[in-house]
Amino acid sequence: MNARVRVAATLLVAIACSAPEPSIGGAWFVVNVPARSDPRTPARRDLLRRVNRRTVLVASFIGHARYYDPDCVAFEQSRTAALSVYAFREIDFVCGDRTPATVAVVSARGVQFDPDGIRPQPGVLMNASPGADRGLVPRTFVPLADLVALARHEELSPRAAKAVVPHLNGIVTWTLFTAIGLLALVVGIYRRRHRPGQHD
Repeated sequence: MNARVRVAATLLVAIACSAPEPSIGGAWFVVNVPARSDPRTPARRDLLRRVNRRTVLVASFIGHARYYDPDCVAFEQSRTAALSVYAFREIDFVCGDRTPATVAVVSARGVQFDPDGIRPQPGVLMNASPGADRGLVPRTFVPLADLVALARHEELSPRAAKAVVPHLNGIVTWTLFTAIGLLALVVGIYRRRHRPGQHD
């Protein structure tokens, strides 16, 4: 097998291994990324979102995730690539193009993403935010309305902004071209109707 064939085969395997799973809801989906040796990176799960036909990375090294209407996701977040007792003990919640909000921290991995909010599993202690810009306090349940409020308090994600700006620039450009074209048309009609020696 020559070098080109080996490279092509490697690319096909990488694409197949990193193919996105079915959408978990709306524009959100999760992809399993295999480990690599060059550069050395561990296997991980990434949370991705489609923004203006572009794929935006929202978070890496996530655990369990659940979609919530209208456009939100709750997920376990690990701040370390290595598997340990400290992995996936942070719970984040994100809505739309905003940066994920840290809504809870648990004593051990084990949170239920229920339809009405999040709850720690039996034997797990949970500290959660009671509101925007407030510290974490012990809680046994965080309703969905509180999670959405915390997520909407976050700023626009820089990655999402990069995907949105070109789209907005395109809209502005086409709007200007359309306006200029209409103005030229109006001016042309006016001039034809008011040529010297011409009467209505």
